[in-house]
Amino acid sequence: MKIYNINMSRLSFGHYLDNEKSEQQRKLSSLKSEISRLSQEKSSEQSRFSNNENELNNEIQSLGSQLRSSKSRISSLEGKVYSKSSSIDYERSLGSRYSETVSANNKEIEKLQAIQKEIYASIAEQKRKISEQASNSIVNETAKLQENYVKESKYATEGLKSLLVQNIINPAINVVEGEDDTIPASILIQKTYDDVEKKDLAENAILEWIAKCTDSNYANVDAAGFTNETSFINHLKKIMMVSAQEFERNGQHSFTLVSNIDTINLQDLNEADKNFLSKFLSQTINMYHNTIIAISKVIPQNFLFKYKFILDKAFIDNKRFGLSSLLDDITGKKYNGINILTKLKK
Repeated sequence: MKIYNINMSRLSFGHYLDNEKSEQQRKLSSLKSEISRLSQEKSSEQSRFSNNENELNNEIQSLGSQLRSSKSRISSLEGKVYSKSSSIDYERSLGSRYSETVSANNKEIEKLQAIQKEIYASIAEQKRKISEQASNSIVNETAKLQENYVKESKYATEGLKSLLVQNIINPAINVVEGEDDTIPASILIQKTYDDVEKKDLAENAILEWIAKCTDSNYANVDAAGFTNETSFINHLKKIMMVSAQEFERNGQHSFTLVSNIDTINLQDLNEADKNFLSKFLSQTINMYHNTIIAISKVIPQNFLFKYKFILDKAFIDNKRFGLSSLLDDITGKKYNGINILTKLKK
């Protein structure tokens, strides 16, 4: 067997190196472990950093998008602000013009108000004048109405139509109805109206009206158409004879209208036969049942008339109690009398 000689000093140092090596290895292993841990931490940190970076990039992108949107909105708002600014400037311009217009209008209104006051004052004055005039007019009109009323009332009771009704129409109707009454033998109507056409119309209307109202016979004689008094009287006598015959036949009274009687010389008649006219007139009613209605411009002398009436312009023009009322009364009125002249023998 071989025996080795061992150097103890060297053995001890080698053991130390082994230990040192082992320690170094241990440290190296520990360092590796630390490096591995750090590497893992680094890897983890890198992963976190990468995640954070992605998040930051996303946030940056989002913020960039928001920034662009904000810029767009800012740009839009700037446009609106500019538009509003222009609108405000325009409105200010309009406001200025409106202010000027309002100022001018206010001045015009002041002028108009002044004119209005003048107009109101003028209207008030006109109203006062109109009221005064109306008051005076009412007073005057009232006075005229009262005057007309008095005239109409007087004409209604004392006018030609009313007097004929009272003194001719009513007595004749009463006799026909069997009542005691006296029909006048003669009446005189004095004409004061110069219009020939209306005068003739009035005379004919009066005769027709009396005849129709009393249902009597009638005759119309114009005295101016006779050459002498004798022929005139003889003509009247013929009319009276027919009147008497008609009365005996049917009981009808007669009326004879003699126009222009003032053209007959009545004085000569009375001188030829004393009181001839008075006797003739008394006989016309008692013997012949005929009333003479004489029409004359003047009142003839020595011709006795029981009633004297006036044919004047008031009768011609009065609508209620004048000529037109007679014409209205006889329009369409039934009538049984005759014209005596158609019965005279020629």
